[in-house]
Amino acid sequence: MAFILHGDFMEQVTLSKKAEEEIVKAAKMAAFAAFTENSKNLMTIGDIAIYINKSYNFTANNIITRADFPSARYLGSENEQKRYVAGEIVKWGIRYMKRL
Repeated sequence: MAFILHGDFMEQVTLSKKAEEEIVKAAKMAAFAAFTENSKNLMTIGDIAIYINKSYNFTANNIITRADFPSARYLGSENEQKRYVAGEIVKWGIRYMKRL
């Protein structure tokens, strides 16, 4: 569900699941564009996939498994979802993105 502004009025519209996913992806891409080499935000594998414009499966199987990819961080135990420091991902991306 989304809202569209028409003059002074907001109209509620229903979006398909795919459209909603695309809007969320675009919003995340815009947020990730602000990351720098000093960013301390944590990123999931899904976030990294969006950041490098690859599929989740490709990122999980071919990117985060690389020896030169930054190490995952865990907030509690290693059973939790892997997270990566955004600044480290940005630094890695500057060096390696042209090769993907």
